[in-house]
Amino acid sequence: LKRKRRYFLNPLMFVDGFQSLADNLARDLDVRFDARVTKVERTASAVWVTANEHREEFDKLVITIDPEALASIMDMDQEESAFLGLVHYEDYYSTLCEITGLRGRKVYYLLDHIYGPRPGRLLVVGRPQRETNLWLAYAVAGEGMNGDDIVSNIREDVELLGGTIEKVVTQRRWNYFPHVKSGNVRRFYQG
Repeated sequence: LKRKRRYFLNPLMFVDGFQSLADNLARDLDVRFDARVTKVERTASAVWVTANEHREEFDKLVITIDPEALASIMDMDQEESAFLGLVHYEDYYSTLCEITGLRGRKVYYLLDHIYGPRPGRLLVVGRPQRETNLWLAYAVAGEGMNGDDIVSNIREDVELLGGTIEKVVTQRRWNYFPHVKSGNVRRFYQG
């Protein structure tokens, strides 16, 4: 007896990939890629950035690096260092699989798992290129889970969607969504 799952079939994917979104958002901005930033200095009136052995002044700076790496390039006061110590990550797995049997959709969002949340269960599975059987599966691990646990859960979830994982091509684990939980923010500022 199969338990019926709630899932959302959504054909929404950027035709040219998510990079096209970033490109359009940054169209009128001074965005620099492949710049190895080695130092960030802040003064009352400016931000000085040293990148690729060149120092330049800015009024504002958006930093898009892992918060743990920030301390290596920027002097931080005690309060900033303490705040960075509260950063929490999701233990995220991206698993590339050959899957057969799923209907012709491009993306399945498993709403019970997304809004549940259900650690280690399949959140989203998508097929970036319709002409292949390669699907990307995304899951957030629970306490003590490893990649094999994730694959086992993904297999079960894909089967409930009507598909079969024929082969796991590769899997990557990464720290996803650095954030500070709201309760920690409140406690931090209340002392």
